[in-house]
Amino acid sequence: YEKEPFVKIGLQIIRDHHEHFDGNGYPYGRKGQEISLEGRMMGIVDVYDALINKRIYKEAYPHKDAMAIILSESGKQFDPIVVQAFFNIEEEILKIVEEYGADD
Repeated sequence: YEKEPFVKIGLQIIRDHHEHFDGNGYPYGRKGQEISLEGRMMGIVDVYDALINKRIYKEAYPHKDAMAIILSESGKQFDPIVVQAFFNIEEEILKIVEEYGADD
């Protein structure tokens, strides 16, 4: 199954979404382009989702604050090009959050 494109992409996301652009992530310490594009994209989405939703250990952040945190991690945790792309679709992100809502 690992040769199926959908499965291959899923495995890249699972493997890479906790890696950091500067190499300080885990599990492998990959950095920059060593991290799959899918993993770099999911890394931002995963953090955004965690920020805007309440967790047992924290309250939800407003969208504006979540975006500021992501921007502050550009070049460190996140690929600056992917951060810019994420900001370029901010209106679409807000529509998705509005439609599906953040966790209560």
